Amino acid sequence: MNMVTGCSGIAEEDGVIFKAITDSSMTTKYVNFFQFFKVLSKMCHLGMTQKKEEEMRNRVTANNKSIAQMEVRIKTGKTIES
Repeated sequence: MNMVTGCSGIAEEDGVIFKAITDSSMTTKYVNFFQFFKVLSKMCHLGMTQKKEEEMRNRVTANNKSIAQMEVRIKTGKTIES
């Protein structure tokens, strides 16, 4: 991943692959691969989106469990008061 990433604003931190495909002198060499890069980018974005969705789903599940536990504690507290 470090070899691919770029756009950090700091040229020294940009990956080797990012530097190679963004070098203006290499445009003609990589023009035939543009569609591949586009698809690869979309697939990476899709993968990150799915991972984020899974993480959010896990958070919701954990929060629902926490809410259920609190409801039990409240119900138990009310029973003890009675």
